[in-house]
Amino acid sequence: INSERANAIKFYDLMATVSYFIKPEMFAFLVCRSVQLTMREGICNDSILGFVHYSATLVSGNKLVKGIRDASRIGKSAMSCWKKRFHAMHTHSLPHLYDVYHGWVAFYTEPLQSCADAQRQGFDVGISVGETGTAFLDAIQHVGYSFWAGVKLHTILEKIDYYLELALLYNNELAQEYLSMFRGTISALIDRSQPARKNKLNGATGEGMQHSNHSVATNVHRALQAYWSGHNERCHHYLEKVPKGSPARGRIFGIGSVFVHGLNSFQVMKTQNTAKVRAISREAISTMKVAASQEIEVGRQSWNFRNKVSSQTM
Repeated sequence: INSERANAIKFYDLMATVSYFIKPEMFAFLVCRSVQLTMREGICNDSILGFVHYSATLVSGNKLVKGIRDASRIGKSAMSCWKKRFHAMHTHSLPHLYDVYHGWVAFYTEPLQSCADAQRQGFDVGISVGETGTAFLDAIQHVGYSFWAGVKLHTILEKIDYYLELALLYNNELAQEYLSMFRGTISALIDRSQPARKNKLNGATGEGMQHSNHSVATNVHRALQAYWSGHNERCHHYLEKVPKGSPARGRIFGIGSVFVHGLNSFQVMKTQNTAKVRAISREAISTMKVAASQEIEVGRQSWNFRNKVSSQTM
């Protein structure tokens, strides 16, 4: 492949990453353009990210077992190709590939703890090679996976403070925003009867940037805090604000919110026993079953989702 075509693929990959945060509806188009160029012109290092992005697109919001299985196969094949052909000369690509593959796809077939470890590795490599922007995306993912994997909350809080200090140092507003959201949620879970603790890091308010996915993350975090505090109606209110078609629903954060929504609906039904509320628990069980089917398919005993199905069907 010539350098001009390789640069075009790289351009589409970068634009796809930006569009996910700024204009999500353009994400799939840009990813398909990258894959189309690769299929026509040949493969290069940046083609791998295009294929991993493509697998993430197939996973996002997909409720079909075959669709998720195909996406996982494409993602694994792309990562295997990169490790065999490009890893030695293109270490700088690792943070971005780990962010997308382990953050958007691998959690269906790999234990959450393994995904969290990969995100931490992506952060370390990203900082060491100067890819700080992508490194902080890995940091956000690392915190999220640690949370859903059940790591001790105090341990996660310490890690968030470490990442926030670096995010302030590098003036990364996106990382400050998302890490501050997690810090507020985890503080609320630790001090259940108390308001969320103020961030001890001056300037890390997480109130700067506004983009298309900001309201989704904000509503889910508020819902988690409300659920843990026993405010079921409030939790229901915030989760109902999350659009059904949001790309976030296809990621671990979104699937986790669907699970919480299902559990919370049983409490809401005590005062609002309507068909709409009853449908929430059925949707949650359906989502968990689809996710759990991938674990059974690959024969792993990770129990990322199978135990969630059991808890909702008991």
